[in-house]
Amino acid sequence: MATTTPNETVREFYAAFEEPIHTGVPSGSADVLPDERLKIKIDLIIEEVAELLDASYSKAVGQKIRDAWKAAVEEGLIANPKRDFVEMFDAVLDIDVVVNGLAIETNMPVVDGLAEVHRGNMSKRDENGKAIRSDGTDGYPLHKILKGPNYVAPDLKSVLEKHGYEG
Repeated sequence: MATTTPNETVREFYAAFEEPIHTGVPSGSADVLPDERLKIKIDLIIEEVAELLDASYSKAVGQKIRDAWKAAVEEGLIANPKRDFVEMFDAVLDIDVVVNGLAIETNMPVVDGLAEVHRGNMSKRDENGKAIRSDGTDGYPLHKILKGPNYVAPDLKSVLEKHGYEG
């Protein structure tokens, strides 16, 4: 049985939740990635980095990152994104290398963990199989996919325990 790549796993999630999938020439233009979509992607990256800081240090540290991003948005500093696509690509790849480096240094079972997160993510749909999205007034980024009534959180502790973790 072939292993599903992370890209294929995320693509399956995107297709199931009707998220945009661009199949043309690589591009970070506003036609491909509108300002609103660029912002939500950065919102989500900031939130995940903040959660890593919460888990690694304290909620206070993670909150500093959240507050800094919120201030940048409120001050209008993200208006008119410059969209240097080569630099955006470089940053995405560097983030991937650093994140995978952390996983390697700590022997996190990323393939099994991603499969478990994907299982949980796919359970976020509503009773009709559709995505439930934030309206932006609930403390979440506008259009963020929210947990539906059938959501079952990933059991990452069990994944770690299958690999010998005893924490």
